[in-house]
Amino acid sequence: MKKYPHLNVKVLLLDADASAIGEAKKIVGEAGFNDRFSYVNDTTKVIEDVARVFQPHIIELMGFLDYRSRRQAITLIDLIRKQIPDGGIFITCNIRKNREKIFLDWVFIWPMIYRSEDEFADLIVHGGFTLENIRLVC
Repeated sequence: MKKYPHLNVKVLLLDADASAIGEAKKIVGEAGFNDRFSYVNDTTKVIEDVARVFQPHIIELMGFLDYRSRRQAITLIDLIRKQIPDGGIFITCNIRKNREKIFLDWVFIWPMIYRSEDEFADLIVHGGFTLENIRLVC
């Protein structure tokens, strides 16, 4: 938005964590983009309703699928796919196994789901996206 201020970019941030919404509002305000942002403090259960009104071309889901079972992840990916118009983009991620896993498992007791590239691509395909339209970046 800073680089191309003439583009009509609108952003809606959805998060169940009110403190995350508050922090986002602070950052957006400091950047001078209050008029371009909307916020919804709720869970992913409202995606369909929010998308019906907002009509997104891009949906980004970060730090969420890492905590969802295969079935839950596929259901959510499918729901998101249905909200994006033809030519729209879905950006998401999932953590790979790494050295911090032991720390998160035993110290924080933070049950993240680590997936390989193939496992993650399989989720996206089972969520309704075609393999040729998926680009994995590791």
